[in-house]
Amino acid sequence: MSPSAAVQALHQFYTELSQRGSRSQTGDEVLSLRFYRTDLAVFADPHAFVGRREQVARWTLNTHDLEAFVAREDRIPRQNNRARERISDEEWRLAGWLADERAAIRTGCRCAYQAERLLCIPGVSLNPLGDLWDAQFEKYRRFIDIHRRAPLERSDDESEGRLAGWAAKQRLYYRAGTLPPHRAEALSGLEFWTWGKSR
Repeated sequence: MSPSAAVQALHQFYTELSQRGSRSQTGDEVLSLRFYRTDLAVFADPHAFVGRREQVARWTLNTHDLEAFVAREDRIPRQNNRARERISDEEWRLAGWLADERAAIRTGCRCAYQAERLLCIPGVSLNPLGDLWDAQFEKYRRFIDIHRRAPLERSDDESEGRLAGWAAKQRLYYRAGTLPPHRAEALSGLEFWTWGKSR
C-alpha cells in the first residue's frame, strides 16, 4: 500500500526536520524521527520488520495493519456490543490497540509523530466520544438556526426527535453533575436552550 496524501505531507515535514541536524532537535523530535524512518522502511518493504519485538517496529506495523483494515472495511475497528464471536481477532486486536494508543496520547506517552500519523488514517480520532458530542451539538445548533425553535421529542420527523432526545440526556447529565462544565456552557449559549425544571 502506498502512502496517502496525508501521510506524504507528514513525511515531507519530517524529511525537512531530519535535514536540520540533531543539535537543534528536541527529544520529542528525535523520537519522532525514529518512528518516521521506520514508517518509511515499512512502506518500502512491508515485511522488513515482521517478527521484530522492538517497540518502534511493533508500533509501526500495528499502524500499517490499522491502515489496511480501514482501507478494506471502510471504517475503523471497534469493540462494541456485537457478540465477541462476530468480531474477527484482527478487528478485536486493532480496536484494543487503538484505544490504548488514544489513552497514551492523551497522557503524553507518545511522541508527536505517533499522534500525527494515526490522525492520517481516515476515521481515526483521538477523542471519538468528544467528536460525537461536538457533532450532535452542531446538528442541534443548526436545527435551531433553521427552525427558530428547539427540536420536539414527539415530532413526526425522526431526526428532530433524536435531537430532542439528545438534549434531554444532556439535561439529565447536567442535573446529575456529570456534564462537563465546558459543555454546559456551550449549551447555555444556544438560543432557545433551557435546562428545564429541576426536581
